[in-house]
Amino acid sequence: MRVSVIIPVKTYSRAKTRLDVPPRVREEICHVMLREVLRTLAESPLVYETVLVTREDRARSLGEEMGATMLRDVEAGVNEAVALADAYLAGKGAAMSLVIPQDIPLIRDADIRFLLKFFTPPTCVLVVPSRRLDGTNALLRCPPDIMGTHYDDDSYRSHMRMARQATPNPALVHVPRMMRDVDTVEDLGHILRDDTKPELGLCISRLLDSGGVPGAP
Repeated sequence: MRVSVIIPVKTYSRAKTRLDVPPRVREEICHVMLREVLRTLAESPLVYETVLVTREDRARSLGEEMGATMLRDVEAGVNEAVALADAYLAGKGAAMSLVIPQDIPLIRDADIRFLLKFFTPPTCVLVVPSRRLDGTNALLRCPPDIMGTHYDDDSYRSHMRMARQATPNPALVHVPRMMRDVDTVEDLGHILRDDTKPELGLCISRLLDSGGVPGAP
């Protein structure tokens, strides 16, 4: 069982606006997080293909370097970006898709493996909420066109509602590392305190120091 992964990526200068650090540092953190997510996916035997939807030039270069399929985003919104990837995967006859954000850098292959344990054929939708329970940090759909997406306020509840209408096999799954997204400096602190990816923590710590972030974790 292998999955096609979709990652919608905003232009770095427009992303993570709640992250209270200098713009240059924020953009670098976006790039570092994406690199870590792509590295994990590239090393996972469970991932058939990674589809990156973005108009950010640095993200496109990174994605190409790491073997991802690149689709150019028009930045009309996350749902529109996912729809572009959905159309691409439909054309290839993909069996299953997993939508994740770029800001869950603690993700590991074991997390994808754990999520797939809840997969129930022939149709299935699995939703992983954010730690704050106000968003969707992973959305697995089988088949990929079983339903659209509704990334907005309270999206995980919207996705669960849609899933119940689309399949008899919906599930809300808590995967701790997938749920740990980054919106604030405090969120970065959790990454720095996590010892499973020390190089990632060191890189982010140096970026915060370089930006003179007051009270950096």
